[in-house]
Order: sequence, then structure tokens, then C-alpha cells
Amino acid sequence: MRIEIKKDRCKECGFCVASCPKKCISFAPKINKIGYHPVVIDMEQCIKCGSCYTVCPDGVYHFIPGGDQ
Repeated sequence: MRIEIKKDRCKECGFCVASCPKKCISFAPKINKIGYHPVVIDMEQCIKCGSCYTVCPDGVYHFIPGGDQ
């Protein structure tokens, strides 16, 4: 499974950062098109549990079947 992050939807709410059991989500140093620091995932630590997807109010995360990224 692959995770696509729609960075320009992220409003830096931090719900996903707080809910990640592996603590592998953080904020990027660059600002997105709407003026926030979007999330980034350390994919080596990510277990693809879906917690980020579940708590995100802005539809930032999209899980794509197949592939491993």
C-alpha cells in the first residue's frame, strides 16, 4: 500500500501527528499554497495503520492499494 499526501490541503491542525502510534508524522519546513506547514511521513517507520487518515478533517491522506512506498 502507498500513501499519497495532498500537501496543499493540510492546515497544520496536528491531529494526525498526535494520533500516530509510531510518531513518524511531522511538519515540513516549507509552507504550502494555503500558508501552513504540511505533514511529512517517515515511511521507514510508518506501519500504514490508517490513524492519520481517520483523524484528518481535511482529506490530506489517500491510501492507494498495491506498491510499497
